[in-house]
Parts: sequence; structure tokens; C-alpha cells
Amino acid sequence: MNIQKKADEIMSRDTPMIYKTRDKKKFDRATECALCQVKFDENNIKCRDHCHITGEYRQALCNNCNLNYHYGNKSYY
Repeated sequence: MNIQKKADEIMSRDTPMIYKTRDKKKFDRATECALCQVKFDENNIKCRDHCHITGEYRQALCNNCNLNYHYGNKSYY
């Protein structure tokens, strides 16, 4: 298997999110998207971003950033 194919296989995994108490506190305190810095409201919904390889919770993102988050020039979600 070539390296790019193996990388694509690993990156396309959807490991369930590991969401600890400290992650919930961090998420609850977030008032704006960690990427675009737009404040959360009824039109800019807060989402839990997690690594699809390790399952680790990363940050609070708006729905738009969460759906459009990429690794390099590829989208894996």
C-alpha cells in the first residue's frame, strides 16, 4: 500500500469522541469559535470538534468550521 493511500485510510477513520469532564467545562465556557472567532448564537451553533484518529476532544467550533475543517488540502469528514 502506498503512503498516500495509507494516510487517507487512517485519516478517514471516525473514532468516537473521548469527552472528559474537563472537556465539558472547556466546551461550556467557550463563547466563540476557536477557528473563526465568531461568537456562538442561535445562527452560529457551537459544536464539539474531535480528532477522528485518536477520538480526543479538541475545541469548540461553529458548525461551519467543524464541517469544513481540513488536514492540508484534503477534507476527511
